[in-house]
Formats: sequence, C-alpha cells, structure tokens
Amino acid sequence: MATSNDLIDSSLPEATVAALRACWERWSASLPSDARNRPHAAAYLRSDQTAAGSLVDQLEPVLRALSSSGYFVPWELIAAEAVSGYKRDSREKLQRLVALAGTRRFTSVGVVDLPRLGRDLRQVVLLIEGLFDSGVDVTWPGMASMRERHLLSMLKGMSEVLEVAQLRDRATASHRRRLL
Repeated sequence: MATSNDLIDSSLPEATVAALRACWERWSASLPSDARNRPHAAAYLRSDQTAAGSLVDQLEPVLRALSSSGYFVPWELIAAEAVSGYKRDSREKLQRLVALAGTRRFTSVGVVDLPRLGRDLRQVVLLIEGLFDSGVDVTWPGMASMRERHLLSMLKGMSEVLEVAQLRDRATASHRRRLL
C-alpha cells in the first residue's frame, strides 16, 4: 500500500483524491512485478478550481506515457492542484515538485500537455530548462521525452500549443460571462 501524498492539494474534494488514488492503483497493478525498479518519474496535474475532476482525466494518459518511456511513478510523486495556469506563484505543488527535482528522487516529470506547466511561454521554457539543469526530463503523451529534440527547435510548437490554450480559456471565460 502506498503512503500518503503531500503533493496533492489539500483543498481538492476527497472524491477527487480518492479517484486519483484508484486510477494510480489500477495503473500500478497492471505493470510487471519489477516495474518499481524502473527509474522513477513524477506526474504533475493541474486544472482550474471549477474543473478539479479533470485531474483524474489527466492522470491516466500521463501514467501511460511515463510507463511506456520506462518509468515508474510512485504515488508520493503525483502532484495535483486546482489553480489557474496564469497564477505561477500560487502553484505551490508545482514549486514543491521543482524543488524535489534537485534531490534526484525522479528523472522525469510527466504532464498531459505543456499548458499544465504554465501559460507564459517564457516561464514554461525557464521551468523546463531548470528541470533539465537538475537532471529531470519532461514527458507527455505523444512526446516520449523533451530531451529527444533540442528545446529551441520546439519553441514554435510550444508557442502554438500555449496560444491555442489561451484562446480556449478566453473563449470559455467569455461564454461563462454571457451565461451570467
């Protein structure tokens, strides 16, 4: 049985935390018995306060991407929080995960997509470069590893992904305002 996890936002509903735990347990039970001996990775999940349930939807593809890249994700290294991507300083669990990167407890961080790390391209690039400097890679579904390609060659693609996410967020906010 896995221990508790202080990287999960305590303000999340108990049902969300239980669903995250159940998803992780199903995934870990499906792995070969020696999977825990693989290099360890961390998973970072983020959604805004109104969509905390989407954290569970993010976890499964992140776990699959990390395990297909040869990693095992201990329960204690799943970070989840419900906070806006624009509020970089308030993303306490991401900051704690970045601080842990220097301890060599894991060698990759998995996210479902780059906007989970932030909405400002420069901040995301600095964050990824800081992780690289700590010896930690970034992995997400469809991209086995950020280290497989030179970071600068990916800036255009990253910029487009973040721009689309910003447009989607603006459209959603505009739609919500019209409904009020």
